[in-house]
Amino acid sequence: MTNLLDDIARQDNNRGIAVAIVDSYGELLVFVAHPYCYPLPRKIAIRKAYTAAILRRGTDLVEQEVKMGNLNLIALNDHNLIASTGGIPIEFDHKVIGGIGVSGLSAQEDLTIAKQLLTLLNDSGLFSKV
Repeated sequence: MTNLLDDIARQDNNRGIAVAIVDSYGELLVFVAHPYCYPLPRKIAIRKAYTAAILRRGTDLVEQEVKMGNLNLIALNDHNLIASTGGIPIEFDHKVIGGIGVSGLSAQEDLTIAKQLLTLLNDSGLFSKV
């Protein structure tokens, strides 16, 4: 995973990227940001990971639900929830055990990198050792 983050950070167009990983309760476990990343994408990456873990679904789906009027985040009274593409849940044995959030690039690039990180985590064998 570190190699992917290093590769991403080295690319000039990725200078604003931030990545967060949380547990199933939304507690921050890992945070990495490019040195030139502004403060807002750093905070948003954490909120995306948190939202994916707490709501147990990708933030792209949350964003769609909010736009369609099927989900009202204000009613949930949790200021950490965000409807912004780039957060995905981490699942093991059909249970959500955490979330990954990426921010700082376009919504689609954030989502693509989050999926790449999830694949790396799954391929690492880390979860099979739990």
